[in-house]
Amino acid sequence: MHHGAMAHRARARSRQTAKKPPKDMMSLWAQTPEQHAFVMCGTKTLFLAHLTMFHMEEHCYQLVMRARLSAEAMKQYVADRKKYPNACYFLGNIPSDGMEVPDFQTGRRVAFIGDVFRGITFHGIPKSKHWKVWPWAHQRPVIHNTLVTIERVVYFRHFDFNLEYPKTLTYLLFGAGDEAFLDHYQVREPDFDQVLALKKAPKWLPKPLLESGLDINFPGTRTVPTPCSNPIRPGHHVIHYGEKRKRTIVVDQNYWFCTKVVNAEDPCARRAR
Repeated sequence: MHHGAMAHRARARSRQTAKKPPKDMMSLWAQTPEQHAFVMCGTKTLFLAHLTMFHMEEHCYQLVMRARLSAEAMKQYVADRKKYPNACYFLGNIPSDGMEVPDFQTGRRVAFIGDVFRGITFHGIPKSKHWKVWPWAHQRPVIHNTLVTIERVVYFRHFDFNLEYPKTLTYLLFGAGDEAFLDHYQVREPDFDQVLALKKAPKWLPKPLLESGLDINFPGTRTVPTPCSNPIRPGHHVIHYGEKRKRTIVVDQNYWFCTKVVNAEDPCARRAR
């Protein structure tokens, strides 16, 4: 299908059930269709972990979704990832197909047209209080104008700045088959955004729990809101889940660790001055 036709079809599909919010809710609905970026996880089953920003309402969500690309686009992505195994891959919607995060949770939005990028560059980002520049604006995508179909939402949460930081480092564990990933549980500014890949899905974890996602924490760690380097290194780790059940996971790779995007002002940049 022609790329333009795909974009039109995806936008039409998302608008079929879209409704304007009631007038008395307009003051709460301070969102507009925007570009959103996701860390891509998995080569057998694709998951998308939303890049968060505490200081912009449109991006003030922790969101993980199971998604699907076209067969050809998925083939391209997997092949490129094999060539660059240490790279982080991002997927973002194209500028002409703006979207709002709550629409994924409600089912109003079930598809969009996206670009796939290898790596991220902060070159040319202005030193302003609020980061509003699309970092891939001048970067050529690995895959351009591909239809992204959302199969289901694994995790959805709007940030509540009233909450306290967990006592120990806490992550969402999710995946499918033999692939599993961690997404750092974020609370409020300052904090850090992080996505990691496990070497394999834990054998002790039932498949339904892996697919639905569950919170785990690293006992003995201290929650540091803004560490300036990866706090969870590759290797074996003892974790807790549920009522302090001890289990072991093996962390394989850090996909994404960032304090610059999620916070209005990078706290690690302040320390470096």
